[in-house]
Amino acid sequence: MKTQALLIGAVVCLALVCTFFAGCTASDDGPVETPVVTPLVTPVKTPVATENAADVVEANILFAYDLYHTLQRDEQYADQNIFFSPYSISTAFALTYEGGAKGGTTADEIRSVFHFRK
Repeated sequence: MKTQALLIGAVVCLALVCTFFAGCTASDDGPVETPVVTPLVTPVKTPVATENAADVVEANILFAYDLYHTLQRDEQYADQNIFFSPYSISTAFALTYEGGAKGGTTADEIRSVFHFRK
């Protein structure tokens, strides 16, 4: 039994050594050239923020402040943590605002609540 285990161990070690040295060959072919890889997709330049971006940021901050204070005063949320995403809410209503009729009552209300500029 001991001899059989020793024989199996020797065969495994020999197989590992052979595998290790199988990749080691002498070659005088010179240096291997690395192929040039070209990207499949052309990188897109990120647009630079404009003055309008500052207006959007300011409007989102004002909306978040207003909504937080409105929720904070509500008795339903007293002594509770308040968690919401003002950016998500503002973005959803901005899409609604853009898709709605300009100059209508709904558009005016959305614009005033979310502090959108005309």
